[in-house]
This record gives sequence, structure tokens and C-alpha cells, in this order.
Amino acid sequence: MKNKTSLVALMIASITLFPLVGAADSESATTKEASKVLSDLHHSNRMEIDMGQFAKDHAKTDGVRNFGDRLISDHQDADKQLQAFASKNNIAIEEQKTSLMEDVEMRKLQSADQSKFDLEFAKAMRSDHKKDISKLQSAQKKLEGTGTADFITQVLPTLQEHERIATDLVNELEKEGKTS
Repeated sequence: MKNKTSLVALMIASITLFPLVGAADSESATTKEASKVLSDLHHSNRMEIDMGQFAKDHAKTDGVRNFGDRLISDHQDADKQLQAFASKNNIAIEEQKTSLMEDVEMRKLQSADQSKFDLEFAKAMRSDHKKDISKLQSAQKKLEGTGTADFITQVLPTLQEHERIATDLVNELEKEGKTS
């Protein structure tokens, strides 16, 4: 009888605990995904700050210099908010190395003919922001119902505004034939 009672107790414990194990695995996967998304976003913020500074130093037009200032300011603010959010929610932010493609893009801008820098910079920013927006929207769907998805909702409008500004600059520079 004692064995039957122990077996029943074990079965009840198993039924009760197995869903918790699954929930812990799910929570762990969500935390890992949030960490990856926030780490990528942190890296993007750092890159955009560097690119903004580079634009301030090398642009010929006021529009591109002003955009460089805006990139620096907005991405510094976004990164502070990201760090605070990650800290509050115990989400690790991993530092990432610059990818080969990012290196190539930066070198392309650094070696661009000075007369073409502004247009090349605006095109690069349009492309970068478009990619970042797409990645964040995809991550937002995966993380739906989490604080990280809500954080992404707060970040997206600024990135969309940057993409719009970059697109406007490209159109303006191409229209005016100003590649200086």
C-alpha cells in the first residue's frame, strides 16, 4: 500500500511539475531571444552614433550634417533607454564585434569621393534603417506579449523617422545633382 501511495504522489508531482519545466524552457527561450534582439539593437545604436559623427565631420551639406547630429542624439538616447530596460528586466546585453559587411560599408564611406559622400551616406542610412526596422518588426512578432515587444514599439517610430529623413535626403541630393 505504501508503494501505491508513493507512486500516486510521484504521478501527481510529475503532472504538476512538468508544465512548469516547459514554462521555464519557454521563458528561457524568450529571454535568449530578447537578449539577442537587444544586443543587436545596442550594436546598431553604437554604429549609428559612429556614423553620425562621421557625417558631422565629413558632410558638405547642412542637411546631412544635421542628420548626423540627429543620429548621434537619438541613438544615444535610445541606447540609454535600452540599457535601463535590459537592466530592469535582467536581460543580458552582449557586446558584438563589427561585422565584415559593416566594415566594408564604413570603408566605402571613408574612401568615397568627397563630392559623393553626402549622397552615399544618405543611401547607406536609408538602407541600414530599413534593415533594422525589418529585423525589429520580425522580432516584435516573435516576442509578442512581452516587455521587449513593447520596448520595440517605442523604438520603431524613431527608426522610421530616420529612414524617412535619409530617403528625403537621397531624393533631394539626387534631384539637385548635389553629390557634394
